[in-house]
Amino acid sequence: MPEPFRYADVVVAMGSPGFEFASTRESEEFGPVNTAELLVASGGHTAINQSFDIAVSCPHTARADEPVRLQMGDVLDLSGDHPGWQVKVEHPDARFDLHVRCGEEVTWFARVPRFYEHVGIMARYEGTVEVNGQMHAVSGPCSFEYAFGRSSARLPGSPRIPLRLFNYEVLSLDDGRQLLAARVGRSPHSVRMQAAWLKGTRRQQTTFSSVKKEIRESIDATTPDGRVMRVPKKWVCELNGSRGAGHLECELTTDLSYGLGRGFVAGYDFSGSILDNQVSGCGYLEYIDVVSDC
Repeated sequence: MPEPFRYADVVVAMGSPGFEFASTRESEEFGPVNTAELLVASGGHTAINQSFDIAVSCPHTARADEPVRLQMGDVLDLSGDHPGWQVKVEHPDARFDLHVRCGEEVTWFARVPRFYEHVGIMARYEGTVEVNGQMHAVSGPCSFEYAFGRSSARLPGSPRIPLRLFNYEVLSLDDGRQLLAARVGRSPHSVRMQAAWLKGTRRQQTTFSSVKKEIRESIDATTPDGRVMRVPKKWVCELNGSRGAGHLECELTTDLSYGLGRGFVAGYDFSGSILDNQVSGCGYLEYIDVVSDC
């Protein structure tokens, strides 16, 4: 997003996913099945990080033949019918009113029917953000994502799935393309899944099967419950795949906002090369590392 926002996200989790990096039993205020979590963050206002009782505060449509509508208290109103979506957020410091239009370029992060499916769709947004009485017209590229899964957290006394590192990034390249990058594992040194996807070209989507991160500078970030997490401030990302490679130098440009599972989100700048083309732009970071806390 343009200044002063740099990035914006709206993340909804309906029920606990059951991963160690995402939730704890203590944070499932209304039980793993009935707790909804909402995060709304940007570089231009204080983040919303709030839990809701789904049965009491989250009316939603449940029929496949009706347009979707989900409300979370008096904070979020999400409505639409693919490929068009309307996102409205009411916040003491900010008001979002955005229309999102999905394109046709789809990335499947995971596809295990009836167990876990996670898809990302390249999209564009347009609308307004009001902060402290000042209205900002905004528009640009974004990523619309949806995941569905069955969680072991729904079973009494069940252990959490031992994935303790989650690192996901959305990069808007200055030539209109988009890069998604993901790393998930037991620790920063034991990554079980890593890949990056280059989108927005007329060619077939390019996949990089290797995503390596060299952290050059970190900062200590304290969570609301007192945990201290080391979060990258400056890093280099090396991409490799069958069609070529990439090299990106990245640095945070916003404060960290807590509420993505047990971790943080932020905005950053990057520059470098992808497939022998010079690139630069703004990125969005999701980072959770709870290894030292487990």
